[in-house]
Amino acid sequence: MKKKLINFSISLLSAIILGFVMMVIVTLLSRNNIINQQVNDNIVLVISFILFFAFGFFFAFKEKKRGFLNGLLLVLLYLILAYGYLRISNQEVTFSKTMTIVGRSLLLLSGSVLGVNLASRNNQD
Repeated sequence: MKKKLINFSISLLSAIILGFVMMVIVTLLSRNNIINQQVNDNIVLVISFILFFAFGFFFAFKEKKRGFLNGLLLVLLYLILAYGYLRISNQEVTFSKTMTIVGRSLLLLSGSVLGVNLASRNNQD
């Protein structure tokens, strides 16, 4: 359990640092009027998808086993946090928000499965 928590923390920290760097770049582009607000929103959405996939991938790559179950655990944690945030902030659950949450959940799960498969392939070589 301790190893899983350490791997989760390392993966989360890696995703946060990667996200911070990407967001700084997007903010600088937006601030210098290189991209407009709608493009900025779309770029942030794509970056969030990339980060969720990377988080699932890094976590499963470090764990090296049970990728699908670890992915389901990450998805469950994310769903609890996402819908909890929507309820606390009194935001309406719209179709686009639901599709974004589903997309991120699928990327977490697929990243976890792919991460374990690549980790096991590296161990066989």
